[in-house]
Order: sequence, then C-alpha cells, then structure tokens
Amino acid sequence: MRLLLIAAATSLLVATITARAAPATAAASAPEFVCPMPVRSVQTQAELEAWCHPLQVQAAACTAKGGEWFLAGLSPPGTIPHCVMPTPDADHACTSNNQCRDSACVPDGTPASGPATGHCDRYGHYSAYCFQSVDHGRIVTPPPCPLI
Repeated sequence: MRLLLIAAATSLLVATITARAAPATAAASAPEFVCPMPVRSVQTQAELEAWCHPLQVQAAACTAKGGEWFLAGLSPPGTIPHCVMPTPDADHACTSNNQCRDSACVPDGTPASGPATGHCDRYGHYSAYCFQSVDHGRIVTPPPCPLI
C-alpha cells in the first residue's frame, strides 16, 4: 500500500513539476520531462522535487543544444539519463556503412530493384551488428543479437 501511495504521489509531482516549469509554447515543441525513479525512498514532495529539479535543468540544456535526453531501456531505479548528441553525419544519404562516421547506414526501405540506399543513424544507437544496414549498395541482415 505504501508503494502504491508513493507511486501515485510521484506521478502527481512529476506532472506538477512539468506543468510549472515549461511555458505553453515550449510544451508543444519539447517532449515532456519524466523524472526517473530515485534510488532511495522518497517520503515527501520536497524530497522528490530536490531529486528531479537538477535533472530537469540538465534535460532542458540538452534539448536546447539539439541533443536527446536518453534513459536506456529498462533501467533500474536511480539510473540517471544522459544527453545524447546527434552524430556529425546524422541523416546524410549513404549506400554503405563506411560512409557513416559514428553510426551505421540505416536502410530507407527495401528497393524493388537496383542498389539499396539509406541514411546515417542520427544518434549512433543503431548497430550494424544487430540490425539490417546498407553495405556496398545492398541490405545486409546480420545474425540475431544475443540476449543480454
């Protein structure tokens, strides 16, 4: 029951912080900030605000620089998101992985005929090891990635 009350209070507080911090015009263009769960038990609204506010400031600075505030997958409580900046060649057209400096050449689709084309992955999360990519004008399908 206590966990249920803490979860409800956390959701309400996150919504309150978000509504208070963002002007109406910025809310339409920026994604809504969601505070990650604290690593320790939070008892009061003040404690939750003290935990979330610095992260909200960092997230706003990240998106202002063109980055993405990113929390990887199913992260445990207390995990802090980080700022991921676009790769220098983000979204550039490519026909091979070696044309992308910090990412893979992501296929734009399956060509009906002729060579495959793609674009360099924007944030470098796309791994040619685990997913289809374009290499030398053809779509390459690697073996499935191992489960971690």
